[in-house]
Amino acid sequence: FWKAHEERKAIINARYEEKSRSAIKPITIPQTTFQAQNSSSMHRIPLPTSLNDAYKEIIGNRTVHQPRAMAITEIQPPFKIIDVNKAWVDLCGFSREQAVGATIKTLLHGPETNLEVAQSLVSRLVDVDTFDESEAVVVNYRSDGKKFR
Repeated sequence: FWKAHEERKAIINARYEEKSRSAIKPITIPQTTFQAQNSSSMHRIPLPTSLNDAYKEIIGNRTVHQPRAMAITEIQPPFKIIDVNKAWVDLCGFSREQAVGATIKTLLHGPETNLEVAQSLVSRLVDVDTFDESEAVVVNYRSDGKKFR
């Protein structure tokens, strides 16, 4: 597992270095935010802008409840899940062990999931040459069959 992960990181770094050398503007991910609701008010939490930052957020707080459910997936289809945080486990009802190696589609999609919207979102997110902030509302299903968005 970790060997494959390190190989993927090397491929991403090589692509980034190649683009930098060819005088193409390096890819920068815009600072995006996640809106979380707590009992007192809405607040905005900056999203991680790199894989390392995402891992720090997930691994650094494995047992502490976090306000943002996160899943890290592979960068190529079928986008298998590499890791999830406790908030994702709590939201979706699947254990980390059940999630790792599966796909979001096999775990969360159901009868009312709009696959066209989900596929469009994924297409926009994986196109690193034109990456921009994207959002969509998709109906998903917990492990117990309850719907959520």
